[in-house]
Amino acid sequence: MSESVWLREARAYPNGVVATPHYLASSAGAAMLADGGNAVDAALAANLTLAIVTPYMCGFGGDLLTIVWDGAVNAYRGVGRAPAGSTAMAVRAQSGEESMPVFGPHPVTVPGAVDGWFTMLDKWGTRSFGDVAQRALRYAEEGFPVTRRGAFFFNTTAQTFEYFDLHDFSRFYGDVRPGTWVRQPEVGRLIRMLAADGPDVYYKGPVGAAIAARVQEAGGFMTADDIAAHTGAWVEPLRARFREAEILEMPPLRRRG
Repeated sequence: MSESVWLREARAYPNGVVATPHYLASSAGAAMLADGGNAVDAALAANLTLAIVTPYMCGFGGDLLTIVWDGAVNAYRGVGRAPAGSTAMAVRAQSGEESMPVFGPHPVTVPGAVDGWFTMLDKWGTRSFGDVAQRALRYAEEGFPVTRRGAFFFNTTAQTFEYFDLHDFSRFYGDVRPGTWVRQPEVGRLIRMLAADGPDVYYKGPVGAAIAARVQEAGGFMTADDIAAHTGAWVEPLRARFREAEILEMPPLRRRG
């Protein structure tokens, strides 16, 4: 039996390991290490690939929380805030609910992951965004086969959104089955835009404006100004002892002011 590409890549770096929820993302991280990239390069290659092969997660619309050891502990919280107009009173009036809805436009916060990816590369990366995004771009444009477990998550996500009368996911992905070949050329264009122009094209350009417009169309309060104002933060992690180990965790996001 011929040796798999993944095994060849894994044997090229005996002192590293990559673990993700999807084999293609793990392979992307392993390939980056095998090609001489460092741990941050590999983590970002894997994370970007996850944004493509598990689109039922947040991906390019999500957040990024990292703890990196480079001789000292560095904790970065790339978490977006709620829109400025999304007050408790406004949400209650718009949604008709006393507590924050679980689905719909109101719990959507400004995405922090994209800015976080560039922040990590600026501080530790040895490769460009275009380099670490190569496999993600390939899977977006050329497609990838859906696994049995992946099909379960595609369909469960679609059913959940449909239950809450949210149809975008089903419109874009349709009926996904094991072996379905999924292509996402629109996300491929986004990756190429980010590689060429950096995060401003997302936060202060047409992408952020499109996100805000879609949230408002659904009844939410997010504006292009909310997205343009996003910044991540270097924070001090929470620390606790467990036997001989020190456990680190990200602190909670505190209210402005």
